[in-house]
Amino acid sequence: MNLTGVLDIVPIVDGEDGNDGQNATVYELEADPNVVTIDPARTLIVTVTVRAFKREGSGARTAYSGGTLIRQALDSNGNVITGSTASVAASSISFNSNIGNNSASTFKVTLSIAGATEKILYIPVSLYGKRDRFCGYWNSTTTYYDTDEVCDNVVRLFSDGTEQAYERKGGGSVIGTPPESDSAHWNMIETNPKTYFKQVLAIVIQAQDGSFDYLTAENCDFNKVTIRGVINNLIVNITSANANNYGYHDTTYSYFYLNPLKTGCMVYYGITSNIILPIAFYDGTDTVLEWNGHTLQELRQCVGKVFYFVNQTNAQQTSNWYKFYAGTSGMRLLAQNVKQYSVGGGTKYDWDLQGVINQTPPDGYGGIPAADIHPRVIMCNNAMLGWGYYFVKIECKLGMYNSRECIYWEIEGCGNRLEQPT
Repeated sequence: MNLTGVLDIVPIVDGEDGNDGQNATVYELEADPNVVTIDPARTLIVTVTVRAFKREGSGARTAYSGGTLIRQALDSNGNVITGSTASVAASSISFNSNIGNNSASTFKVTLSIAGATEKILYIPVSLYGKRDRFCGYWNSTTTYYDTDEVCDNVVRLFSDGTEQAYERKGGGSVIGTPPESDSAHWNMIETNPKTYFKQVLAIVIQAQDGSFDYLTAENCDFNKVTIRGVINNLIVNITSANANNYGYHDTTYSYFYLNPLKTGCMVYYGITSNIILPIAFYDGTDTVLEWNGHTLQELRQCVGKVFYFVNQTNAQQTSNWYKFYAGTSGMRLLAQNVKQYSVGGGTKYDWDLQGVINQTPPDGYGGIPAADIHPRVIMCNNAMLGWGYYFVKIECKLGMYNSRECIYWEIEGCGNRLEQPT
């Protein structure tokens, strides 16, 4: 008989039990209170106590004092506020809510053992009773409040086109004095895009229950938006009270620097200041951007825009003139569009389309051949239109100057207004 394999048989016998494993050790931190709730003015000071505990396995929790407790005050971005760090080798640590320049939005307590972090606890700060109200650009005729219910925030637009945000402080109401000149009632705040997003997001969240008062958003993309009601941003009424919403109003020298990117196409102009239109051209040495509030790319966005300035009173009142300037210094790229009518070798500038349609001018001089009607553009450094014109049309155009691209404005007046049929 041949054996082709061998099978080993190993007997199994009972052995002794092994040793029990080491119980798991868990460290815990507990805060009292677990949320710091104070008034928006931070006059209330709350004492916070954080205690450390140790638990082994399923045993009872006991106070633990074998490590170091480190407390820190954090700002809204999670950064440690200067002078807010402290530590203690004990089973608990206590601190007041006004640490960290009394501006913390979160407190952080860390349990460190032999230099290693074992446990971290975050304690949020909640302000009760007050909401931020974003009020857009600061206006000298608007009253701003710091009350138990609201804290008004504004953005200040300066003559060089820069912006700075401010929030009310000190209580009560203020009016008239610019925030940068009134540190007793205004506090400068961050104006980077992150801050703007936080402000807008907070207002949108409040909008769920209709509790917001003012919403302004720039450079936003909206998808799947539903708007109920009527929306019309074509008509704007520019007054001394809101002029800075549509440009910059220099009341010292009586100039209004129009921002075409913020203005509706139909403009009821209610101030007497001269209107400065932004231009760009090459003067042989450099590119000149009149009014620093615009970049060249923004000025290119203006090309093709048409605005109608509307005389709010009787068109025949000589006191209602519009005076337009393109730029503020040097050569000004302003063109006035007129229609020239030639009659018997002479010229006539004030006939209208009725003479073209009827082939007879209103004053009876005889027919005008179509070839004798010529559009005419007059270059000028400023143009004053108003008497006899109810509308003044201005259009931003792209052309050539010194053999390079230039952005300029063309102006044309339109006569008396239509009357509503009775």
